[in-house]
Amino acid sequence: MRHISRRIFMGLIAGASTVVLAKLNGLEKANNANEYTRIYKKWVNEKNVEPEVFLSQSTIREAVESSEIEDLIIDDFHNNRVFIIDGLVLSEVEGALVATLGAPI
Repeated sequence: MRHISRRIFMGLIAGASTVVLAKLNGLEKANNANEYTRIYKKWVNEKNVEPEVFLSQSTIREAVESSEIEDLIIDDFHNNRVFIIDGLVLSEVEGALVATLGAPI
């Protein structure tokens, strides 16, 4: 099992969240902080687990390259592991990555 540093992991989260927020941008106009908080609350309400805990328990911890994260996202869709926000269907990995940005400090 490979382990990555927190710095690399946070970089991956930032990159993935940029893509997901770009998708969400067309659905609802709101400032990023409120949008992240709303996504976080919906995630916790539906999944009954903090997004950070979900990610720490998933195979994303072993993914270092963006192509590996993309494979995890595709696998989520193939196995119907999704998170829906405002009609946008995200993989659980995408949803958890973005939801972490709205977590209380």
